[in-house]
Amino acid sequence: MIEPDGMQRTAMHGDWQAKSPNWICTIRSSIRVRPSRAASSLGAMGGLVLFWVLQDWATFIHSYKDSLITPWNPGIGVLFAVIIHNGISYGLVLLVGVVCAEFVTRGGALGLSATLASATIIAAAYTGAAVIARRHFGINVELWRLRDSAILIMTGMGSAFVVAILLSLLLVAAGRFDIDDLFPSIVRSFVGDAIGITVLSPLILRFWYRRRQMTSTRIKSVLLEAAVYVPLIMAALWVILDTRSQHGSNFFYLLFLPVIIAAVRQGFDGACFSLLVTQIGLVFLLQCYNFDAETFTEFHTLMFTLTATGLSVGAIVSERDQVRRAPQDAEERFKKRESQAFRTGRFSSGERAPSVEPDLNRPDAEPATQVPMPTLSLKPAAGSTYAAMAGNPNSNPRRSSVIVQPSTLLHDAMLRLRKSRISGPISSALSSSAKCPVSIR
Repeated sequence: MIEPDGMQRTAMHGDWQAKSPNWICTIRSSIRVRPSRAASSLGAMGGLVLFWVLQDWATFIHSYKDSLITPWNPGIGVLFAVIIHNGISYGLVLLVGVVCAEFVTRGGALGLSATLASATIIAAAYTGAAVIARRHFGINVELWRLRDSAILIMTGMGSAFVVAILLSLLLVAAGRFDIDDLFPSIVRSFVGDAIGITVLSPLILRFWYRRRQMTSTRIKSVLLEAAVYVPLIMAALWVILDTRSQHGSNFFYLLFLPVIIAAVRQGFDGACFSLLVTQIGLVFLLQCYNFDAETFTEFHTLMFTLTATGLSVGAIVSERDQVRRAPQDAEERFKKRESQAFRTGRFSSGERAPSVEPDLNRPDAEPATQVPMPTLSLKPAAGSTYAAMAGNPNSNPRRSSVIVQPSTLLHDAMLRLRKSRISGPISSALSSSAKCPVSIR
């Protein structure tokens, strides 16, 4: 439907707005923009499916009876963060990725029906957890507060527990597992998904927020500290795994030192980075030393404790830093808005107002920069609100007077101008603020 002359309808985020008469060009541009966005979204989804297949093939170690249950599942941590950040449409990526990985990595050993059922369970559980975290708990994807980190970890662990139970029951019903395999498969599936979520999901969300703030100076300072943390972590891992008694678990506390230092120094970001380095080094060394699946599960259980501790310390440090910087940031924003309001009131009148802002902000300025102005005496009328300011409210209003400096009147006028967003001249604000007769002494 064509609108009358001088009007058009432009599609903008689902709304129709009146624009210039050139509606044909606008429609063509909107048609070009939407397919480009859809193409970029489809490309991102395809890349995530490919990533899922590659990581499933790379981490297919110590799977429980050649199933999709492994001691560590980093892909679920990445996809869970993406679903929380971008929406439930990316749950379809998880569904397609699980199906493709089953046929590429394991050759479709579960069969088509069992594969589709397992993919549906995984995608539905983690997508539902992401919806609960965003809509019910209102998680902030920037993860500035300890509350947001706790919501992310708890919802991820809850969905991992649900997936572990339903997936193990499905494999038992499909004849892949015996009834005696139910409890071990639940434990291994839960630990593998939970450690993937707690290590990678916070890191992905923080990187999404921090990617625009990464300057060369910031990266250099981080790399200098990382050059200290990485050797400490690797040395602690070597001591732990080289000790043969109880697979070195008695010395696992050595990993707490570099992780806690990184969390205290760099906050939540430092905790995420140190935990990622620790997890990658742990998996690499466990594979090099040819430990079995039970040892993998044991160390990942300890790793989960380290992850929860490091993330909690980092979240508390970041939250306190944000609270300490909040007053300074608020003051800077107030100064910017105040200057913008002053410029708006000065230039919208079409006249150049006198430069009086320095006198308002600096009462102790040099005498050469101050403008000599007379003292004003305000004589309020009877019954007005200014009588209360003159001293005793019960006294005669005609005998009471208020000595007001011109800078005070101008300051009050500027405050009213900023609050009401009046675009008129400052002189109108001054005249509207003075409701009583003014005499010059």
